[in-house]
Amino acid sequence: MEVPVRTSFPFACCLLLTGVHAASIPAQGGTSGIVISQLYGGGGNSGATLRNDFIELFNSGNQAVTVTGWSVQYAAATGVSWNPTVLDGVIQPGQYYLIQEHAEGGGTVSLPTPDVSDNTNLSATDGKIALVSNATALSGASPTGSQIIDFVGYGAANAAEGSPVPALDNTTAAIRLSGGCTDTNNNRADFVLGPPVPRNSHSPVNLCSTAPLTPVFSILKTHTGNFTQGQNGASYTIMVANSGTASTNGQVTVTENTPNGLSAVSMSGRSWNCPPLGTTCTRSDTLNPGASYSTITVAVNVASNAPASVNNQATVAGGGASQQSASDLTTITPSGAPAPSIAAGGVVPVGSTVATIQPGEWVSIYGTSLASSTVTWNGNFPTSLGGTSVTINGKSAYLSFVSPGQINLQAPNDTGTGTVLVVVTNASGSASSTVTLAEFGPSFLLLDNKHVAGIIIRANGSGAYGGGTYDIVGPTGTSLGYSTVAARAGDTIELFGTGFGPTNPAVPSGQGFSGAAPTTNAVTLYINGVAATPAFAGLSGAGLYQLNLTVPSGVGTGDVSLVATVGGVQTPPTVVISLQ
Repeated sequence: MEVPVRTSFPFACCLLLTGVHAASIPAQGGTSGIVISQLYGGGGNSGATLRNDFIELFNSGNQAVTVTGWSVQYAAATGVSWNPTVLDGVIQPGQYYLIQEHAEGGGTVSLPTPDVSDNTNLSATDGKIALVSNATALSGASPTGSQIIDFVGYGAANAAEGSPVPALDNTTAAIRLSGGCTDTNNNRADFVLGPPVPRNSHSPVNLCSTAPLTPVFSILKTHTGNFTQGQNGASYTIMVANSGTASTNGQVTVTENTPNGLSAVSMSGRSWNCPPLGTTCTRSDTLNPGASYSTITVAVNVASNAPASVNNQATVAGGGASQQSASDLTTITPSGAPAPSIAAGGVVPVGSTVATIQPGEWVSIYGTSLASSTVTWNGNFPTSLGGTSVTINGKSAYLSFVSPGQINLQAPNDTGTGTVLVVVTNASGSASSTVTLAEFGPSFLLLDNKHVAGIIIRANGSGAYGGGTYDIVGPTGTSLGYSTVAARAGDTIELFGTGFGPTNPAVPSGQGFSGAAPTTNAVTLYINGVAATPAFAGLSGAGLYQLNLTVPSGVGTGDVSLVATVGGVQTPPTVVISLQ
């Protein structure tokens, strides 16, 4: 049975774990230029001339794109299960790329030599195709994320960019206009129906742009943490890349522009020529489109009277490209800033007060001076954020949020158990505490201080969120600041939590995850004392557990107790679910 999972949810903004749930496919804004240019699902069917289904890609940009490890994925019109076909190779500007799929047995004409072959059986009339920058199978009826490069829905598809392409048949394909160059992010406007005309990498090139090829620099300047007044040997890194369409030609110069409060000590980088005590680095080797030079490290000293923040800048010029600049705003703390301190019992699972955590679990640390400012991650699982880092049992944790009074993090992988040391470190010092590390540390995510985070599935489209697909569980009304609805007996609900134990397959900490990894130990729910067994319990996102169940009868109304047990360990008893 296919398990529907949600890898993001509307209240996650408050928990700083994932993004906002989206039930329809937004316009895909990838800069690669690769689009789905044609699709056909009638191969080998009655009346068809071609023997195979196919999907065609096209490079509408002006740079070659490597698609090795990418995939095209197919789902039925209202399906939630996706079938990937893994891609390989490079698509040049204006070039097509043919993906051969299932043959039904009829037809008389073979496709041109495909660039990739697989056996996914596309519907001849209705379906969904996604172009994805990895080979991990998508999940859900309308998946989203930066990994989705292009998306086409056709016929009765319940997801599309804009509106779906009209239904196809055994003799018609969906063909992108202008030979693949038209992309308004509306499937119905971008495609026309017509006889299938499959094109492969050997077909005539169709360049969408005749703009001149030029190198274009991008420059990034970064640092880690906060600097301290009087600090010596603080450092920045500078990275230079070519985001243009031609290689550089001639000498490239990077210049450090150190502001008042900082003094440059040295610049260095592999294959860069950086004079001692200078503020420039040069090199003359070619930088091809899409490539980067090795990083430059800039060492600086911080003045004892440096201001609270400085904006450090760098420029890159030459090589036949226009000059580009980058700046890096840096916080400077007073030399006497207080050291961090962790509150007693202040290391707990998110939404819990029990000082037992599980490897991979989302954890909160409470205290004072834990960070010099409030900083939120960008989804990249950093081990240092805003100048603050945390270790648990000597292993680096992955930070999603830091502030003076609270840190949210994902605990690292660890096979150890028992009492372990937790250390918070920032520019002002370190603080330590202990916590119990165990195989299980279950806790529900919360909308406030007691209401469980969850949704009610609305198959009839009557929900307030996700294009009518769901409601948020809570007291009926807007008492929480947004619309929530109390659940009824018979409702299908999805509840979210953390720390529900090992899964199969195992999902490592510190990296993104989207899918369904069931728990290896059974999870039992008790709603107002009545046992309820989830249809699914497991990870659906990084550190995020999802429990799918039907609300049983006889559980009462109002805010009633909600407790889950896994591996003999119980969630905190203060959590409630709203029922009517």
